[in-house]
Amino acid sequence: MVSELGSTMLSGRQATAGEKRIHRLLTSEKWSEELIRIFQWNQAQERYEELKREGEEILVVWDGSEIEKPESQKAEDLCAVRSSKAARRKKSRKGIFNQPGGKPIIVQGYEWTACVVVGEKGKPSLAMMDFWSRRGPDAQTTKEEEEKMLAKVAREWGRNVLHVFDRGYAGGPWLEMMWRRHVDFVIRWKKGHHFFDENGEENSLGQLGKKKRSRDHRMIWDAVKHENRKTGITWMQVRHASYSETLWVVIVRRGGEPWYLVTNRCIETEEQAWKIYKAYCRRWQVETVFRYEKSELAIETIRIWKKEKRNKFFHIISLVHSLLLHLLDDDYRDIITWIFREYCHRTGKKQKEAKVPIYRLRWALSRFFQEIRPVFLFAWNVQPSTAFHQGLNVRSQNSG
Repeated sequence: MVSELGSTMLSGRQATAGEKRIHRLLTSEKWSEELIRIFQWNQAQERYEELKREGEEILVVWDGSEIEKPESQKAEDLCAVRSSKAARRKKSRKGIFNQPGGKPIIVQGYEWTACVVVGEKGKPSLAMMDFWSRRGPDAQTTKEEEEKMLAKVAREWGRNVLHVFDRGYAGGPWLEMMWRRHVDFVIRWKKGHHFFDENGEENSLGQLGKKKRSRDHRMIWDAVKHENRKTGITWMQVRHASYSETLWVVIVRRGGEPWYLVTNRCIETEEQAWKIYKAYCRRWQVETVFRYEKSELAIETIRIWKKEKRNKFFHIISLVHSLLLHLLDDDYRDIITWIFREYCHRTGKKQKEAKVPIYRLRWALSRFFQEIRPVFLFAWNVQPSTAFHQGLNVRSQNSG
């Protein structure tokens, strides 16, 4: 990957020189990945202030993933991770049957934890992203890494944000951590987990939900089946042995297994319950972050042995992702529209209706910088109209 980037920076004949430049950048002692972490946090802080001014609900969405290196053996601090790629390939599809269940496939790789800031609508903003391992001299556990990141968010934003977690975070230790940090949260739980109801009786969430009929129904669009589905919702107070305060569980019935969303925010009305449901639906934004960096930015193809250089490269990729998300702001709409038209034109009704601007943006910028190289065309702090005319002038001069 470094060799390919070297040829892209300069030209195919000067690929060796470009590769040396990248190596000098990664081995330089004048900077570390902490600079990128600080920059991304400042960008998330700006997004936080913007959502606060607009009066929107501010969500901090958490999740973890893995960087799989199944064929690697010599890289520093490789640890055992569960292969999500193998699980996807084993899934039965039309015309193909695989025996369900079985033990997960374990490969070599690195752990990956991220949290993003999102509002009730719009694009996410990368707040923190860390790559770590459970082996080596700097080995860490999942609890240590996530508690360190949560402590920073809790210290800076307190209860002004709502933390959103998937079922992987459902458990007593994580609830205890939430209680110590005094933050608002919503976590999706499985039906088999046990809670205490209002009468102090312990039972599973599945059994507790059977006693409650839906209090409200709405027709909500299902993006997977492309149809409106009747969705019912109800809620009840519960308690957990690891959390000393009262909790509420919002039960969402939308076909199949219900969703059990546990939160420490008081739920008294239907509107408050639907708000928790909508907040959890925004959790998918962090999944798009992992998918984009794996599929489009090829973060799993990096082949660097040394830990320090590898972590710098990982954070550079996350910085590129932050830049692409930043360019989707309305301030750059004229520039991006021009780049799409000139360098990533698409025809057909399906292509025009597809909502994949960040994918097209990377393709377009890649072709753009291959044609106009090595000078970076846009100074991103100038007015969009000025940069737009600069782009037209440079392109016309090169074509002439």
